[in-house]
Amino acid sequence: MEAYAPGAFWFSKLSDFQHCPKYYELKHVQKIDMPKEMSADLEFGSAMHAGLEELLRGGDGEKLFRMYWNSSNHPDMNYTRCDHPTLMNVGEVLLARFKRLHMKNFEPFKLEERIHANLDGIAFEGTPDCLGSYKGIPSVIDFKTASYRYDKRKIVCDAQMPGYAKLAELAYKYAAKQLVYVVLIKDPKAPSIQIVTHQLTDSALSSTIQNVVDTCRDIQDRKVFPMNTKSCLIGTRVCPMFAKCFPEGANDE
Repeated sequence: MEAYAPGAFWFSKLSDFQHCPKYYELKHVQKIDMPKEMSADLEFGSAMHAGLEELLRGGDGEKLFRMYWNSSNHPDMNYTRCDHPTLMNVGEVLLARFKRLHMKNFEPFKLEERIHANLDGIAFEGTPDCLGSYKGIPSVIDFKTASYRYDKRKIVCDAQMPGYAKLAELAYKYAAKQLVYVVLIKDPKAPSIQIVTHQLTDSALSSTIQNVVDTCRDIQDRKVFPMNTKSCLIGTRVCPMFAKCFPEGANDE
């Protein structure tokens, strides 16, 4: 994977700050290595992305998915709702359904290519899943894996999608007119695909980019990075920096 440029910003980096400023400081300022999470959900999402991308390139996406997912069968993998064989079956069903019902509506322009641009003096980078047309409309397309259907309003407040549209405009003169989620719902009993679209207006794009730039400048000007303690424990998930912030309670379970 291509390394990010020193001093640059990208959307997952901003997400880390919004998750918790202290987490951001430990990871991106002090550059403390995080323990790698052995998450089946994350690996399955990566395997599905690889399969979809290969299909859109004209290759055998189902075969690539199976190879990727078989290679991810690690004994320390953390599974939630489904085990490895179940997710293999779900992935095969979803890719076959995408190929049969939806792929004809997509015409890719760029797939998984890093974009470097300058946003009002801020060095910014990003890698959209897909830039291309959906049903004939130039779009920014994002592939998602989820256990349940998305609320359609989620795409409206997603800063990353219009951000990618702006990067594509600056780098390629590509004028996206809509945002598209392809949500792969990994329900073991009834796998399904949800397509969510949202028109991209000039005013929404301008507002989102201004907010991104303001957030970057806020981070650049900061002297302190306070903890957001509501992000330390979310359900059963523990922040990977928990022991750094609470060394006296790291072993209390």
